[in-house]
Amino acid sequence: MRITTLFLLFTLSLISCKKEKKAIENTDPEVEKTSVNQGKHCFFSKIENNQLILEATIDKDSVYSNYDYYPEKGKPNKGVFKGVLNGNVANTVCKFTQNNKTIREELVFKMDKNKASILGGEKKEINGVWRFIDKSKGIYMNDLPRRNCN
Repeated sequence: MRITTLFLLFTLSLISCKKEKKAIENTDPEVEKTSVNQGKHCFFSKIENNQLILEATIDKDSVYSNYDYYPEKGKPNKGVFKGVLNGNVANTVCKFTQNNKTIREELVFKMDKNKASILGGEKKEINGVWRFIDKSKGIYMNDLPRRNCN
């Protein structure tokens, strides 16, 4: 739990200067109108020598791939996620290993033609998965600009 908390705090601190947007689940009309093309989508952000990489593969209403964090110092956190896509919002569970411990965490992000934004908020461990306590109180942050996939 301490490792997950540190990871979340670090991620939140990276985006403290970014504009924050209130998270709206499926009631947002933009979510309903916006669709994401099938195939692979890649996003990358570098903040103060720390890198966030999100790759999302869309197959009908399924989404899966990788979410990786590379700190300037220390070991990277490489995650693999899978879940469902509703409009342009992906609701997934990400599994990563940190210090020889496997951690499962809910990962929600929305995509548009220019970027992906990660939902942040308070989480609680439920049946071995760190889940949002209330997604409606979350904030979309960590805007990762779209990049070409290699």
